[in-house]
Amino acid sequence: LKYALTVLASDEGEPSYSAVAELYIQVRNRSHPVFQSQFYPLKLPENISPFTTILHAQARNPEGYRLIYNLEEENATKNFHIDFKTGVLSVTDFLDYETQAMHLLTVRATDSVMGSFAEAKVEIEVEDVNDNAPVFRKHMYETHLLEGLPAGTSVLQITATDEDSGRNKEITYELLDTGKNETDFFEIDAQSGLLVASQELDFEATQQ
Repeated sequence: LKYALTVLASDEGEPSYSAVAELYIQVRNRSHPVFQSQFYPLKLPENISPFTTILHAQARNPEGYRLIYNLEEENATKNFHIDFKTGVLSVTDFLDYETQAMHLLTVRATDSVMGSFAEAKVEIEVEDVNDNAPVFRKHMYETHLLEGLPAGTSVLQITATDEDSGRNKEITYELLDTGKNETDFFEIDAQSGLLVASQELDFEATQQ
C-alpha cells in the first residue's frame, strides 16, 4: 500500500512565492522482514585487513522463516562479502582511499519461503592513511647562475606532490648534508620548496 502526498510551502512575502514537493509513504505488511536499522554508517581505514568483519546487518522475520542476505550492487563483491545465512558483512580486498573514498551498499534480507524482503543501506567512508610517498615533478633539476649574485637570490623552485589527503599530503623540504659544503651556500624554504643562495657565490673560490 502506497500513499502519494503533495506538500505546498508558501512564504508570507508580497508577492507570495511557493514550492511543491511530493511525498510517498510505503506501508508494508507486518510479515515483512525488518532490519534493526535502515542505515548503517561506517568508517574504515584504507589499510584494513581483508576478511575483517565490519558489520552484522541483522533483520528480524515476523513469519519465523529463514532469511537470506545478499548485496544488491553488482560490483560490491569486489571489496565486500555478506554471509547469506547470518548477514555478517566483511571486507574481501584492500580498500584504497585515493581510488574510492566512499562505498554505498544495499543489504537485502529475503524471506526464504514467502519471498518478501527488506533493505538497509550501508555507507562506508574510507579513511586515508599515509601510504604514499611524495613524488618530485623531476628526478633531477639543473640550473645556471652568474657569480656575484647577492645572498637571497632565488635559484630554483622545487616541487613535490603527495596523493594522500589532509595532513598526510603536507610536504616540507630540507637540504641534506652530503658531507660537502653545499648547505653553506644554499638554503631551501621548508614550506614552498624555493631554493635560494644563502651567500654571494664566487666562481673562483668554489666550483660546485
